[in-house]
Amino acid sequence: MKLFARNCRGVSEGFGSTACQPCQHLIKNDKLKNILGWIEEGIHEKTGFAYHGFNCLQQMLHQKNQSIKFYRLQGLNQARKLLMKATALSDQKRLLMAIANGKVCRIDRLISISLRQKTGPWGLLASYMAAAEGYYNPKSFTEEDMKALLLWKLGGNRVAEINH
Repeated sequence: MKLFARNCRGVSEGFGSTACQPCQHLIKNDKLKNILGWIEEGIHEKTGFAYHGFNCLQQMLHQKNQSIKFYRLQGLNQARKLLMKATALSDQKRLLMAIANGKVCRIDRLISISLRQKTGPWGLLASYMAAAEGYYNPKSFTEEDMKALLLWKLGGNRVAEINH
């Protein structure tokens, strides 16, 4: 591709030069510098679509699709996390309301057994409901209960009564 100035004379004015004086000054033209910069570096991404080539448009479309996928997945992940936290909070509130109901005695035993079994709020609520309906009786022995059982086995009923 050859560029000529509008006022090109077609004749070179110096020895060994191949272009006339107006054509030699094209290098200093700001518009031509910008065009050469666009050719070397590419067009700015904020430029209108009409000025981009097909390859650049494909790259922009691919990049846009990638960002849409990322934000869509990020939104789904956040919604899933919020739903899990809301469910856990709801289960804890239901457990608190059930405990406040007072249908089960020795609730401290029930909670300590469930926590040792590493059950969550839903498991605690299930064992509480089973205990309230009479299907589950928490049988947990503390160290004091074990000492009393040992004294009863070793010493009999009188020693166990004295200890009690």
